[in-house]
Order: sequence, then structure tokens, then C-alpha cells
Amino acid sequence: MGSPAEQRALAFASDRFAAYGCDTSYVMPMRSPEGVNTTSGVAVGILRGATNRIIVIGGHLDSSGPDIPGANDDGSGSACVMELARVLGQREMQSTFVFACFGGEEEGLLGSKHFVENFPEIDSVVLMLQIDMADGSSYLELDPDAPEQVSAPRWLPEAACEEFYAAPQRSDLLYLTHMSTMNASTPGGTGSDHISFLEKGIPAIDFTSDIGYPIHTPLDDLSRFDSSGLARSGNLVLRLAERFDAGVPSRNTEKYYLLQWGDHLFFLTHTSLLVFAGLAMGLSVVAFVSLRRRRIQDRSGEPRLSGLKLALFAFIVQVFVWVPETLMGLLRGYRFPWVNNFEWFAIFGLLTGLTGVWLVVRLASRWRLGHDPFPYFVRFFIFMAGGLFGALLLNPEIGLYAAWPLFWISLAVLLRPAWLKAVFFLLAAYLPLRLVFVEPLSFMQRMLSGSMSEGVVQDGIADALYVAGFMFLSLPFVYGLAAIYRSTTRDLFLLRRFREPRNVIPVVAAVLGLGGYLLTVPVYDQAWVQRVRVDERYVVGEDSARVTIKGSEGADEVTVTNEGREDTDQRTERIRTWRVPPPLRERWLVYEQTSAVLPDSSRPDSLVRVERVIDLNSDIRPFSVQVRYQSEQPIVVTSPWSFGGRRGGKGILNKSATLTWYAFPEMPLRIPIRLKLSRGQSVIESVEATYDSLSAPVTVTAPFSTVRERMTIVRNDTLRVPGGG
Repeated sequence: MGSPAEQRALAFASDRFAAYGCDTSYVMPMRSPEGVNTTSGVAVGILRGATNRIIVIGGHLDSSGPDIPGANDDGSGSACVMELARVLGQREMQSTFVFACFGGEEEGLLGSKHFVENFPEIDSVVLMLQIDMADGSSYLELDPDAPEQVSAPRWLPEAACEEFYAAPQRSDLLYLTHMSTMNASTPGGTGSDHISFLEKGIPAIDFTSDIGYPIHTPLDDLSRFDSSGLARSGNLVLRLAERFDAGVPSRNTEKYYLLQWGDHLFFLTHTSLLVFAGLAMGLSVVAFVSLRRRRIQDRSGEPRLSGLKLALFAFIVQVFVWVPETLMGLLRGYRFPWVNNFEWFAIFGLLTGLTGVWLVVRLASRWRLGHDPFPYFVRFFIFMAGGLFGALLLNPEIGLYAAWPLFWISLAVLLRPAWLKAVFFLLAAYLPLRLVFVEPLSFMQRMLSGSMSEGVVQDGIADALYVAGFMFLSLPFVYGLAAIYRSTTRDLFLLRRFREPRNVIPVVAAVLGLGGYLLTVPVYDQAWVQRVRVDERYVVGEDSARVTIKGSEGADEVTVTNEGREDTDQRTERIRTWRVPPPLRERWLVYEQTSAVLPDSSRPDSLVRVERVIDLNSDIRPFSVQVRYQSEQPIVVTSPWSFGGRRGGKGILNKSATLTWYAFPEMPLRIPIRLKLSRGQSVIESVEATYDSLSAPVTVTAPFSTVRERMTIVRNDTLRVPGGG
């Protein structure tokens, strides 16, 4: 967003719209969305039809960083938008079509938010169709959702499915139910520019290709892009545009829980979800009362601490699930040994977890557990009923994932047939497991693997949190299983038989065999690579700059050369640091400032007005510029610049203020600032200019890795206002 490359792309899109027959084409400027100063915008092309009814077709032009080409995300979607302008420009249409290539999508949908607030004919828009990623290597995702469970009216996703499957397809159009539910219930969830239209009450939908592609990495380039997806996405949007050219069934949004079976969609209203939650709660109360009436009256011989024992058993199983993967990583020297083999490692974790189940079943035969199902059900009931009420406070869709196991486990303890008890327990576990192990989990885990390593201790804490978190999530199901198991005389899931030593031998053999295989396969490949971050930081006035190298797997495999020779480094666990000469002032950053201190007319005896101008110049345009003011006393800061921070940063606070320019502001840059301060007050001013290259003669390479470079020059100053009257 805001880069010269984005500005060229915006101008190019506007020119294409004009060349393809749009009556009007221009770049809508965007200067300060959400407090971030920028030179971004939206390329707009308007193709007038017989009516003023408007259909918007959109994609976004920006990538998520200067190191990321963005071929798939979303150069491909913008290419489709321009091609659709060419195709529709040759036809006579009833509706007016607006083609929009948004800037700033990666920074929080800023371009589309700006568009819906500033496009003069927004009230005439009846439909918005978005293409965000159009790679053709796998499925196409259907996304009709926005946060707060706001979704497109059901006629729109239904029409998308009908049009997609009207002709034979070699791929699928999929709605990712569980991922979409979690995403729409999480603050800051992912999404595309159609969200801005849905939040405005306009029917909108997005089509996104499989996110298993390495988006948001430097590998998002044309060499990996499957261009067949351009025709697939473009033709789908074209058919929808033709279908609704004469009008749409309604201009509204809805709230529903969406399921897909093949090419059919099923919509559950929020009311039906609330009814099911009430039914689950009522059934659980019936089970509670029934088990309480049937509970063992003479409990003098009952074992004690059964609940704590089961909690320990749940912890042991989670240790067996997670720790072997960590040990595998230590043997191979990687934090994330599963990056290129996620599916096999999932099977490996299942097998090691099954070994843990065998161990706890053996322990249960020695550490006796109570025979009364009621105490176990009470614990399950407390967990799930509390979880249900908490989930319903978020929304009914998340509430379904708590009501579901409450319903089926309550039903299981009430019914007598053992096989039904087993089936109902498996049903109870299915839906919550799908919320934890959502559809694109491998992609999410691989993106997590790009996090920078801070050291062995921090990595160990992360593993401990995984074990503790999943132990807590699994514990109510452990109590539920115990209640079901004790409510019958049958050996459910053959647990007593499984505890025999001979029965674990095949599991252990499978663990050893698969583990041995996973020790031999490559951890990284051409698509999923390590990430290395090189940061140079220079504070004006110091005699040297500091270069820090971090890797997603640590810096052990990183080769560093400084002026043609391998340099000596100072290593703190997995972080490497160097001291290098400071950057040349004439080349990188020239800083000048002028100030005038004047009495404030409102309270001249106690307040002053500081008129300050900061001038920055640099031969190389900085990636971003940020100015911060902090004081122990309240301050008032004003400027023609907008106050805020990139990606939800803080704006003006009582004792601090931040001004951000993102990205690549033109040089020279003049920043006028006015501060209203108390007499005797001190304010710290920090000016940071960050570049996307280094001044130090340092070259960093690593096998199967991408390297991101940043240099930040910091100038700190203290403004002191004289005291007195």
C-alpha cells in the first residue's frame, strides 16, 4: 500500500478500464485511512448501462509487503477484473458496472472501506463480486461472510454454486464451514474487500483459490502460479454478472450457518441454532437428574480423586501427542519438522497419542476410578454448560460447537444400548474437533512456522502451552467418556482389552516405522521455506549500528558474509548480532527541525504552544516513517498529517501520539506539528525511518529460505518547555 509500484498498478488499471470502453475511469485517492498517511487509492472504471443500478466487480492490487510479488494474492484477481471490463465493455448491459482495483486490502481492507464511504453512487450498488486469488491448482473457495455473522443473502451463494456446476468441472467450489465460522467469530479475522460492502448492507461475495499456495511470502510469483484459475474465476463472475444484470432478488444481508453437501448448500438460521442450544441444555438437565437419582448410595468404598486422576490422564495423552514431534525436531535440528510433511506428522501424532491412551488405560487399572457415572457427568456438565453460555455471548454459530457435544453425550448416558453410546460419543467429538482442526489447518500451521525464533526457552514455553491448552480442551470429553463408560456394563471401545501389553505392540511398531521415515524426508521444499529476517538499527549519535539476524528455525543454518568474508558474530541462543559502521548520513537520512515556543492564548500563564517542523530527506525512499511523542504528563498534538498506526496501531492518547506514513513517502518530506504543553513539561520525540534494504555490507543466505531485510534509523530528541510564568 502506498508504494510507487502500487501507484503504477493503479494507473495501469485505470488506463485499461478506459481502453476497454468504460465511460469513466480514474484513481480515487486515499490519503489517510484509519490514521495512516499514504498515497494509495482505488482504480475505478464505470461502464454505464441502461439503468443506474450498479454491480461492482473488484480485486485488490496491493501485496502484503515490498518483498512479496503478490502474483496470486491478488495480481490474479485484479487481472480478472480488467479482463471482465474488456469482455463486458463489448456488450449492451442493463446494469451499470463498476470495476474496482482496491489498494490497501492487506492493511485491513482500507481501499474498499474508503470506496464504500466515498463513492458517490454507493446507494445504487445492489451487488458486489470479489476475486481474491485465482490460482487454478486446487479448489475455489466460496466466501459470503463478514465478521459479526453478517453474510450475503442466501440467493447469492446458491446462484454461485448453480453457475459453477452448470458445466462439468475438474475442481470444486467449496464453502469451508468451520474455518468460516471461527474466522467470522474472531476479532481481526481474515477476509477480503467484499466485507466492506456486506458491512454496508450490500450483497457481496468473494471467490478465493486454495490458500495452500504460499501467499504472503516472496514465493508468491508467476513461476508457481497456475493460470487456469484465471478463466475459472473470471467466467464464474461473468455468469453471475449476466444472471443479475436485470436485477437482484433483494438488497440485504442475512445471518445463517451454512453447510455444504456436494454442490448443494443448506442454511440454518440463528433461531434454529438457539433452539438446538436450548434443546441440548434441557436434555443435559434431564440426564443430570436421571444420573443423580441412579447414583450409588453407599460411596464408602468408592475410590477418591477420580476427577483429578482423569485430568492427569488427559495431560499424559496430550504429552504423548505433542512431545514426540518436538523430540523429532530436536533430533533433526528444526523447530517445525512437519512443515513439508504436515499430514504424515498428523498421523504420527495420532499414533503417539494412541500410545498415551494405552498407558493411561494401564494406569486406570491400578489407580482405581469411581464407578458412579454421576460425578463425571457433573464435571462434564459444568464445563460444557459454562462453555455454551460463553459461546452464545459471542454468537449462535459458535454456540453450536458447545451445544453439540452437550446434546449427544447427554443422550448417550440416558440410552442403554452400548453401541449407541459409542456412536453418540464419536458424534459428540466430531464437530468440536472440526473447529479445532479446521479445513486449511496445514496452511495456518505453515504460516505459524514463519514466526521468528526467540530461543530454546521460548520454544519450550510454546510447546508447554500447546499441551496445557489441548489438555483443557479435551478434559470435558474425558469426563463425558467416563460418564458414558460407567453408565454401562459393556467394555466400550474395547478399552479393557486394549490395555493388554501385546495390543500396543502394533501401535509402537507403527510409531517407530513412521518416525524413522519422517527422519529421512526433507523438512523444507521449494514451496514452503524457512524465513530469515535481517534487521539493522541505528540510533543517531551512537558510533555503530546493530544488525540482528533471526530465523524461523533460528540462525544456525544462516551464512553471513561481511565485505566478502564470513563475519564473527555474537550469538544469544538462536539470535545472531553484529556491530557495523553507521549508515552514511548523506545517503540514507538527513534530519532537520525548527521550533518556535509561544504562549497559548487559552492559558498563557501555564500552557505554551510549540510550533515544530521536521524535514526529512533521503536519496533512497524509506519504506515507512513514524513519529512518536511521549510524556509523563498529558499532551495535545495536532498536525495536517493524520494520527494513527499501521494495522490498528494507536493514535492520539492522553500521554502519547503517533504519526505514521506507509509506505515509501516521497522525499523530501515535511512534517508540521503543533504541541500544546504545560510549562516545565518534557516530551520525548522519536523519529523512525525504516528502509527495505540494509546500509551494512552484509549478505545473508540460507538453504530453502527467503531473506527479508529492514534498516531503521532512529533519532530521539527531548523537548523541554521552560517553567515559570
